[in-house]
Amino acid sequence: VVGAYVRDFDSLDDVRALARDVLDNHPRLHLLDNNAGVFEPSRHVTNDGFERTFQVNVLAPYLLTGMLLPRLATTASSDDESKHDEDVRILNVASISQLPHVNFDNINAEQKFTSHDAYCHSKTMMKLFSFELHERVSRAVELSSYDELGDHDYFAMKTGCTELATAGARGLAQVLTMTCDPGTVNTKMLLAGWGPCGIETFDANDQYQLLTDARFRDDANSHGAYHVNRTVRQTPGEDTKEERERLWRVLEE
Repeated sequence: VVGAYVRDFDSLDDVRALARDVLDNHPRLHLLDNNAGVFEPSRHVTNDGFERTFQVNVLAPYLLTGMLLPRLATTASSDDESKHDEDVRILNVASISQLPHVNFDNINAEQKFTSHDAYCHSKTMMKLFSFELHERVSRAVELSSYDELGDHDYFAMKTGCTELATAGARGLAQVLTMTCDPGTVNTKMLLAGWGPCGIETFDANDQYQLLTDARFRDDANSHGAYHVNRTVRQTPGEDTKEERERLWRVLEE
């Protein structure tokens, strides 16, 4: 299906409306590419009360993913024999431009703001969110308990719970989650922050490959992993466990 929806991640109501538009019009979803992002020249607080870089680059994808995950899972669990090869994936776009750790005292850049720090901080959080999503989905499959996905209204919407119950462990287990650096590409963000130092957008295909190439599904090492140049750079191990679990709690709030 070729089409478009225009919504502004500067508003969480718009994110919810986007999810409703997609759910109302698409009974099956195969791919979710969380690629939206901003590089802000100055600190701006949205009407939702969050610093814009954090909201657009991290919080909005978290919310959108939570609302669409049940539909992705039911697509993956199809009982239709004609659709037995359903391939469902979530790709969360991070960046090689990251900070070493999340500064939980400066999530909204309330203590200090620079354009580069806010962007890099958001990409650190995006990678950790993706790691924790993979781990929580894996635990939910193992325990057949959707409590692992959170108890807030985003992941526990009534309709969402119904769809997850329909999908069951089989559906969730087939949803492949990955995160990546998209490559150094001359997007508006790169031009704003670093200048024209990358390849042109029409030459960039890392995300396309990660979302479509069978080798990433066939290679268990890729599942849940962070990729650079389509190669596994980091997996959601114990070294990130405390930090990503704490970040998830912040996002839930």
